[in-house]
Amino acid sequence: APAAFTWRARNPERNLVVGENAINFIPTAGPVYAANRDIGRRPGITEDYANLQKLTQMCNGLHSAGLGMVELHDVPVSFRHLRRQLMGHTLSDKAAWAYLLGRTICEDSLNMAKLVFDDDLTTGGPVTGGVVNVNSPLVYDKRMSGGLITMARAGQFVIVTPCVLAGAMSPVTLAAAAAQQNAEALAGIALTQLVRPGAPVVYGAFLTNVDMKSGAPSFGSPEGAVAIGIGAQMARRYNLPHRGSGGLTSSNITDAQAAVESAWTLWPTVLAHTHLVLHAAGWIESGLTFSYEKFIIDVENLAMMHQFLQGIEVSETTLALDS
Repeated sequence: APAAFTWRARNPERNLVVGENAINFIPTAGPVYAANRDIGRRPGITEDYANLQKLTQMCNGLHSAGLGMVELHDVPVSFRHLRRQLMGHTLSDKAAWAYLLGRTICEDSLNMAKLVFDDDLTTGGPVTGGVVNVNSPLVYDKRMSGGLITMARAGQFVIVTPCVLAGAMSPVTLAAAAAQQNAEALAGIALTQLVRPGAPVVYGAFLTNVDMKSGAPSFGSPEGAVAIGIGAQMARRYNLPHRGSGGLTSSNITDAQAAVESAWTLWPTVLAHTHLVLHAAGWIESGLTFSYEKFIIDVENLAMMHQFLQGIEVSETTLALDS
């Protein structure tokens, strides 16, 4: 599998390098609800999804179009993915995602991508891809494995991501949970290469602990921060691009708890040199809700992170020796 690849966007100036020295920030994916001060907390609708795609397009600190930023409860499930895919291609010229929820949905996503890219979808690099989650412990269900096979066969990228909660879906110790995560990730990565040798694939990691009193996932914990570094080191061992997460929090609102926990996921993710940082903007309530206010705070933080990562110029001019 390649150590890096180029993810092509509708606008070639927005193409992304996945791997090497690049760090790419991606907005939150998967929430059921949308929330802000005006609407409160409600099931997501098409208007929310369109707004969030437009916001993502406007924010230079986010490097791809949105991926399932909120569910569309006003659209029937049978073609909900088509509506989201259409908005991803038309409301943004950044690199677009696919939904790897079985063979049929993947084939729909590929057919839509062919309308945007007038080539074989692999010339110069993949044009789309998505996340395959392992049903930890140790299970790939029919829809996930079908999506993985379909996308790998088409030469598009797959982010193989075990979702391991230590103490619930794995043994409670981080060493055991990390070993399980690695086995689950390598199984899916190997399958992509059996389907199509050389297909682009990303080593994904989503490992944290649970609160042993409530059973709820703990985001922004020191255990989760250590796990981020473990995942990145394992990806480097196998010479693969790495996917992690930033901006995660267990808080139900955009408050100080949300800020601290998000910092405790974003900083370790950047320090680990993660190539694709998902959930970097908008996540609250353990991923159940996309918050408009949290999105704005997060993208401001990402802008500062960008500036920090640029370093400084040292020259005769910037040293100001003549001043």
